[in-house]
Amino acid sequence: MDSETRFKGRRRQRHDARLTKGNVMVDQECCKPVQDLKGEYVKRKESARTVYMVGSYDRVTKRWELIDTEDVNRCIYVKTGTILFAGFTY
Repeated sequence: MDSETRFKGRRRQRHDARLTKGNVMVDQECCKPVQDLKGEYVKRKESARTVYMVGSYDRVTKRWELIDTEDVNRCIYVKTGTILFAGFTY
């Protein structure tokens, strides 16, 4: 087997695994892309402790701002299309 064939197989395997993981998250009713959750309270994962509020879209960096609810001075930026967990009681 030449190196080109082996590389294609590995790339295909990684791509399939990533799609499967994404489909599982999207199938849940409580997980949505960040652009659909503006102004709502979200978590990065279902088991996460930190709760964020989805802020505004930054055109320069092309990312959405997530503001930490415990520390207003702390915020993170995520890409458009990032799946976030929103189905919880805060």
